[in-house]
Amino acid sequence: MKRIFGAAMMVLLAGAPAMAACPAAVPGDSVEEIEANRLRVICLQQQASQDARIRSIEMDIQMLQMKQHQLDLQRRFDNLPRYEPPKIVIPR
Repeated sequence: MKRIFGAAMMVLLAGAPAMAACPAAVPGDSVEEIEANRLRVICLQQQASQDARIRSIEMDIQMLQMKQHQLDLQRRFDNLPRYEPPKIVIPR
């Protein structure tokens, strides 16, 4: 479990520089302004893609934690003593 958490943290930290805020929208219709807005849209798309990847990794981690918890519970349940009904003795 520690390996999974460590791997997730490495992914999050590796992507931290890319999470920089995108530039603000530039009003106007000149070539430079349109290019600046195009680059802004690309930046926003990359941020959205990275956020989706992070959410996916977080969901995978949660799923693995739930599976581990379920396996722990099942193991504990399997270790409980089995119920055996008492034998019925009929006197003769």
